Amino acid sequence: MRPCIGSSSLLAAIAIAASACEGERLISGPDIDIIPGATFSATVARAEFESANGPAGPHFLYNVWVFGLPLSVVNTYVQVPTSTPVFVRRDGAVVATDASAIRVGDRIRVASAPYELPLLATEVIIER
Repeated sequence: MRPCIGSSSLLAAIAIAASACEGERLISGPDIDIIPGATFSATVARAEFESANGPAGPHFLYNVWVFGLPLSVVNTYVQVPTSTPVFVRRDGAVVATDASAIRVGDRIRVASAPYELPLLATEVIIER
């Protein structure tokens, strides 16, 4: 049996990269730019509030279905907990808000926890 050195190295690299981002805010500066990392932009196709009791107790979040070009169909969704920092950028001005401000048709920039599915937003910027 051949040793799986390549697989072990890849897993170690992923673990190091994930721990390097732990606890860091992905948004910085007065113009609220997301620094490189697990980020993407997409258009909102649907957003709905969810509250439920799970094994760890009650949870409250927004499920946001998104699509990006060139696709014209919904291709993923993002979970946005109510505690996630959300900002609206309009005409260069940035205002803090919450996930309830996300609307169908909004263009959003999402910072998410790396290597998690479903995607769990850590910060969101709504571009209007």
